[in-house]
Amino acid sequence: MEIVGYKTYIASAGDRFDTISFKYYGTEFLADKLMKENPAFVACLIFKGGEVLTIPIFDDIESKETLAPWRR
Repeated sequence: MEIVGYKTYIASAGDRFDTISFKYYGTEFLADKLMKENPAFVACLIFKGGEVLTIPIFDDIESKETLAPWRR
């Protein structure tokens, strides 16, 4: 799995790394990748809202943008 780009995400109140991972990657099991890119927030269990996070884009993960229309 290789990083091919980045997105910026502004956390909402109540967000967690696992819920953000699910939103972007379709699985909560990549939360560790988000934590690695955002070390300043690793101790944060639940975001207060307004935190600016870096979301890595990987080359081999299916997302809503890359899924075939019948799988969305």
